Amino acid sequence: ESTSRVITFLQELVQISSVCGRDSEAAVALHIKTEAERLFDGHQLVSVKLHAHPDTPDRPNIVITVGDGEPAFLFVAHIDTVPEGNEKEWSHPPLSGVITERDGEAVMIGRGVGDNKAGIATALFAAHELLQKYGQRLPGTIQVAGVVDEESGACSAYGLKYLLDEQIVGGRGAIYCHLLHNVTIGHRGMTRIRVDVEGQSVHSGVREWAWGAKGAHAVNAIAEIICAIEAEPWPPCPHESFPDLKLTVTAGTVVQGGVYESSVPSHAHILIDCRTMPGMNNSQIHQRIQQITSTIIDKRNVQSALLFEQ
Repeated sequence: ESTSRVITFLQELVQISSVCGRDSEAAVALHIKTEAERLFDGHQLVSVKLHAHPDTPDRPNIVITVGDGEPAFLFVAHIDTVPEGNEKEWSHPPLSGVITERDGEAVMIGRGVGDNKAGIATALFAAHELLQKYGQRLPGTIQVAGVVDEESGACSAYGLKYLLDEQIVGGRGAIYCHLLHNVTIGHRGMTRIRVDVEGQSVHSGVREWAWGAKGAHAVNAIAEIICAIEAEPWPPCPHESFPDLKLTVTAGTVVQGGVYESSVPSHAHILIDCRTMPGMNNSQIHQRIQQITSTIIDKRNVQSALLFEQ
């Protein structure tokens, strides 16, 4: 019953849209709360509570605490997702949670199945199994935290960081419940960089633009920056905890610029998403991107500003 129910529960979670920045995660959190209350059935050693940051009352985290005493162990998973993208590229509707066969194995299809709703579903049922097995003998509390706003950058002030800062969750150990083929010790890091470029707008049909006497194309400068960052031979910085991964620097995950079809764009900006390996220093990446950007900016007679997000 436990295995079949966790699969059904995961399907139910997938069928609730919780795209970060577009949807509130409240519906997912409330569904997890309902399932936890059903699963634990009023057990005296269990509490199920919603905790929202004061600035985002409509985006509650959910915390299930099992046992009594000092915090012993924490299961963490996030309950928001990235957007569905082009639905035509999906083999099944992205909110269906349908189970089908792929390469001889049964797989569930849907946005957020692996990242990260399977994590919260399995963590909830694991906590239930531990309570059933050990009961009063649990060495402290086991907590399951379903956190919001992870897809905005993993270190959001509204999700896990809020729960830790407020000492709502804790423990002597923790597992981030993500679909991986190996158990890893540590976590990859992340830094994001916004590059804004200011050029000079001019009508694209005038002779001053045709002969280069006036105008500075902000979007073309941004495009050159993207290409230069993509061509940069970034070191892989391997680490034994993540044998299949390396440093990745992805320029242009968001690109914006231009306001009218016959105007040379005077402003453009991009976001650069960097996934770092354990032991790396973000300042090294920031410095190199600053150098790349400065070279192009000087050549194109535009101005730029970089905002580094730790």
